[in-house]
Amino acid sequence: MKMHFLLFILVLMPIAHCSLNSWDIEVYLQEDGRSDWVVYLGYDENVTRSDYYVLTELEEVKVYVDEKPIECSVSESGFGTSILCEDIYAREIEYRFKAKKLISISDSLRVFRYRFPITQPTNNFSVTVKLPLGSFLVDPSRLEGSGLLPYEPGFGEQGSDGRRILVKWVLKEPKVGDSLNASVIYEQVIAGQVLIAAGVGIIFLIFALLLFFARRRGIRHILPVLTDGERKVMEILLKDKEVDQRRIVKECDFSKSKVSRIIHDLEKRGLITRVPKGRNNIIALKKGKPEEK
Repeated sequence: MKMHFLLFILVLMPIAHCSLNSWDIEVYLQEDGRSDWVVYLGYDENVTRSDYYVLTELEEVKVYVDEKPIECSVSESGFGTSILCEDIYAREIEYRFKAKKLISISDSLRVFRYRFPITQPTNNFSVTVKLPLGSFLVDPSRLEGSGLLPYEPGFGEQGSDGRRILVKWVLKEPKVGDSLNASVIYEQVIAGQVLIAAGVGIIFLIFALLLFFARRRGIRHILPVLTDGERKVMEILLKDKEVDQRRIVKECDFSKSKVSRIIHDLEKRGLITRVPKGRNNIIALKKGKPEEK
């Protein structure tokens, strides 16, 4: 049994041998029982191969290296699905795919469970699970006597990205061989949950009012409702109003992919503009907003 376990771990290990600075996983749960995954791997040196393994069936697999799409081989086995990328030369690798069979339904509750194995050394490892739109973590009273919690492990942090409820776990320098056994129990809004729905409506109303007053009184008033990453980007723009995207990557110490995602979200909210300049972008505060005094 021990030999089988060691072989299993070896199969799961990515082929790249360079030091991994950041390993970030975002899982977007969908109403149809599937989940959309985005996996970011940021190395300190260029790698030539990368192998990522997921313990379930996958669909619509896409891979980007340094933000450029590439073709990789995808193969299924008895354990799950392997994505193998060869002949690459990049520091930033991003995997996107749809995973099946990770969400179960029990007594009107939906449960997401997955064991995220730590298969190589990394400085930072994070997993963020976002609930479907209109879904909420189960009330602890519904789990009384079951020994279960709305989310596990308990050190995860509950939050929101402005649209979805989320739970995030962060590990600093985790040990190879350890794993994050994550679970989230949630439910969708139904007739008997009018109060919850009303509460969410109030949250969005508050956000809309903050956005309105931010445009009239200055962008600083909206910073408290942004995520940590969004806030860092906005603080840079508040200093100089217009900056090169590469500078944001450097000052925030984020991966290129993560900065691109943050900028995309801020642009959708109407807070910033993005103007291509050569092979890069110039990021600026949205025109029409008054400057802070």
